[in-house]
Amino acid sequence: MEAKERLILALDLPGKTTGDKEKIMSLLTALKGKIDIVKVNSLASAWPEIIEVLKNSGFKVWRDWKHHDIPNTVVNFIEADIDAGIDMSTVHTLGGHAMMRDAVVKVAQRNSSIIILGITILTSHSQEDFSEELGIPGEIEATVKRLALLAEKEKLNGVVTSPKEAKVLRAILRPETLIITPGITPAFTVKPDDQSRVATPRQAILDGADYIVVGRAIYKSENPAEAADKIVAEIEEGLKERKLRKLAIDLFEVGAIKFGAFKLKLHEMNPDAPLSPIYVDLRVIRSFPQLLADVADSILAKVIDDEVGFDLISDIPTASTPIVVLMSHKSGNPMISPKISKTHGLEGAIDGMFTSGQSVLLVDDLVTKADSKIEAAKVLEANKLLVRDIVVLVDREQGGREALTQAGYRLHAVFGIMEMLKIYLEAGKIDQAKYEETVSYLLNN
Repeated sequence: MEAKERLILALDLPGKTTGDKEKIMSLLTALKGKIDIVKVNSLASAWPEIIEVLKNSGFKVWRDWKHHDIPNTVVNFIEADIDAGIDMSTVHTLGGHAMMRDAVVKVAQRNSSIIILGITILTSHSQEDFSEELGIPGEIEATVKRLALLAEKEKLNGVVTSPKEAKVLRAILRPETLIITPGITPAFTVKPDDQSRVATPRQAILDGADYIVVGRAIYKSENPAEAADKIVAEIEEGLKERKLRKLAIDLFEVGAIKFGAFKLKLHEMNPDAPLSPIYVDLRVIRSFPQLLADVADSILAKVIDDEVGFDLISDIPTASTPIVVLMSHKSGNPMISPKISKTHGLEGAIDGMFTSGQSVLLVDDLVTKADSKIEAAKVLEANKLLVRDIVVLVDREQGGREALTQAGYRLHAVFGIMEMLKIYLEAGKIDQAKYEETVSYLLNN
């Protein structure tokens, strides 16, 4: 799903007068191709024809009437939504399991593709409102979790919830259960005045939201199309970070990142050096095909983002070899390999075809002190190839970048080890004590 498909416009505008309708039509024209889904609520009552207008303009429609009644009445509402060509509809999860179940059954009976979403707790409610005004005991988050699980049990397609609860719901709901978050404040706007539990598009997506809902930040903007583009860019940023966070967790789960007390290569020359509390063993990823593909994709994405140009891709045998094979296949750039251990930089010490003067992207799995990278680069350069850029999956941040810079090379790393440590701490993979121990070791060794 593209980033723009995840942005839902909340069209909370009046539609009573001719002027109102002209303003809406102008807005829709400006946003065509920028967003896919439009949410209407009171507008669909004031101007019923807006549904047909939106459908004819190529938008998907979410009629957010939040059905909450006895099961039979809600079923009638859902059937009306289906007949109107609505793409997304909402029911209040507080209506209970029978109401939600019957709504889902009706959708199946009609063989409809309409998406039914469950409203948990409205984003306008603060904890104070929830406890004192509504008189509901406990924390909002606990109630949201209970209602979301009930919605999933009754096979609703997803839930609507504050972005503040998106993270906890993503952890307990199935991946296919959609999370839609209103109360979004784009980074370039001020905080809205009636949404108590809010987040930026990037943060909401990073926390697991599948869709975000934005209204005034778009339709009150002097340039709605530009505002939509900025929000989509924030969504893309969140998606990239979410993908990298998942990759870091996957590396941990397969044992590519370990915590304990380890001897490293440096202990061969300095046996009295303190043991490392972290061990990075990326060779294991070759045994996990999907993870290997994800690693190759992430490295390619990094060099694309950094606008690195190159003719050939070189591994440093053998740790990065399977990664580079996939990168070569995906990018279409030929692969070569320097024979470091056998010839130490003599001409002809390269496997693969190349032409003098071609630029080479040197790829490895990990950088610590950078000695092997510099050695490999010198082999390539001895064969009249041009090496400017070196990319790794993980930078242990123990002097490698500085050594490469001094040698005249630019380092690109998908992860810095400190960034990974923060991910593992936030995900509960390590505790605060292990985090601080590892950071202290890396900073002092």
